[in-house]
Amino acid sequence: FSLEVGDFVWISGPSGGGKTTLLEILLNLLKVESASYLVDGKKIARNYNISSLFAYVPQKVYIKNGSIQNNITLYTQPKSNTEKKRFNKIIKILKIDNFLKKDNRTINFNPGDMGEKLSGGQKQRIGIARALYMNKKILVLDESTNAIDKGLETKILKNLKKIYKDKIVVIVSHNKYVGKLCNK
Repeated sequence: FSLEVGDFVWISGPSGGGKTTLLEILLNLLKVESASYLVDGKKIARNYNISSLFAYVPQKVYIKNGSIQNNITLYTQPKSNTEKKRFNKIIKILKIDNFLKKDNRTINFNPGDMGEKLSGGQKQRIGIARALYMNKKILVLDESTNAIDKGLETKILKNLKKIYKDKIVVIVSHNKYVGKLCNK
């Protein structure tokens, strides 16, 4: 199969149907001898670090003890105006600013070890923000919106589709509405 810049791809199927195996092949974690990768129309060498193209968000997001900002940036503080704008844009797209304001918290709030002070959906939004901040060509969401309120999930995915037309987004989800947002 092929993925083009701007694609929103939905992967769904029954438990045991091969969704994880497909992702492992896509992420080059599972080697398939007959597979080849083309990037920007050019076949890439076997020794190319294909994983450098991907930002992967699992269902269960690991949250470290430290600020929300550090959990998103992985302790690389935004320095340039471009990085700061990208960070602030991501916070708004994922509505992280909303849940922080609601609880009178800031981006410096410490969610505790393993994110014990956050809901599952809040952790997932931070995981997606982390992936977007990495600024890779391909974003892979593996059931990583299933703990987010369905209305908010829809808003977030619509925002991603509208704003990140220069990326490929692959979404594994059992939510049929997610499939309606995707072009493949």
